[in-house]
Amino acid sequence: MNWRNDKLKSMFLEEINRIVSKREDLKEIAFFTITDVELLDEGKMLNVYFSVYDKDENVNPKIEMLALKLQEISPEIKSIIRKRIKTKFVPNIFFKYDDTPLKASRIEEIFKKLDSEKNNS
Repeated sequence: MNWRNDKLKSMFLEEINRIVSKREDLKEIAFFTITDVELLDEGKMLNVYFSVYDKDENVNPKIEMLALKLQEISPEIKSIIRKRIKTKFVPNIFFKYDDTPLKASRIEEIFKKLDSEKNNS
């Protein structure tokens, strides 16, 4: 990865976070965060990864609803970014669910369980 792509990724991540944090309609669906962005196809495509934080066991409908809503507003986000960032080309934006935090919390729970079993022996 070159310096320019890293800088663009950082700017896109910051702008997208700024834009979605102001959207009340997204907050009503679920508590989520943008975790990462990936610039692909020579800067023509931007994958934006998000995670949903919810204690509810059946979080899948919220994830699907949020993904649909984010994808629906992606042209609007692209338009806002085009106005704010002076770059030759603003990539098409695609939102994807990132389950890494969920996996990490499950692993952490396993470690805690193993640690408590070890202390009880």
